[in-house]
Amino acid sequence: MEKRIFKVLGLILALSLVAGIVYISLLGENDKAATVVSIYFDNIANQRYETNTRLCTDAYNRQFDNINDPITHQFSLETALLNHFGLINTIKYAVDTKRNGFWIPGLGNDTLHVSVRIRPQESGNILTGLTTRNDEKYIDKLVTLVRNDGKWEIADIDIRSSAIAKDYQESKASMLNSQYIQQTADGFTIKENSISFATLDPIKKRIIAFNLNKALTLLNNHK
Repeated sequence: MEKRIFKVLGLILALSLVAGIVYISLLGENDKAATVVSIYFDNIANQRYETNTRLCTDAYNRQFDNINDPITHQFSLETALLNHFGLINTIKYAVDTKRNGFWIPGLGNDTLHVSVRIRPQESGNILTGLTTRNDEKYIDKLVTLVRNDGKWEIADIDIRSSAIAKDYQESKASMLNSQYIQQTADGFTIKENSISFATLDPIKKRIIAFNLNKALTLLNNHK
């Protein structure tokens, strides 16, 4: 009788151990979705816009018609978030991500949503991952990721139904109307514009700085 009890207890312990290992493994795979989103925004903050195409699905990338569209989109997204969280004059910021839901292989869709918020950077890199450091509300389920060939890819950034929709559209419109530097297939074009400090708002200031930095980057990369 005692041997049978020990066998049952041993079996329960073994099953619990296996279940624990499986859960930890799944938790790690789920959290990788939030990490992808953090890397995406880190690339934007460091103007590594082209790198982000590797983090997105082919279908998501195909929505951009020319080489300038992804840059305009990502810059406008960053500006909208900064404006929404009252950090438009902030140079360095931290990104907090929060995974919504839990992915289990074979059950339901291979999809996860990630909520995003930004805050002033305290120290270190902007990759903060999952955190609850302040009471600022997240932009709920802003990013949708899908599981593809064993990795998470960004399938959509739901700006239209989010709290930053207006900020994004205004930022994008301002960006398109203030193209001081237009990248071309073999270089760039400098357009004639005048800048008045009297009417220079924070968003326009960001756009001007962005355009000037883009020109310097193109020049420095030319060999």
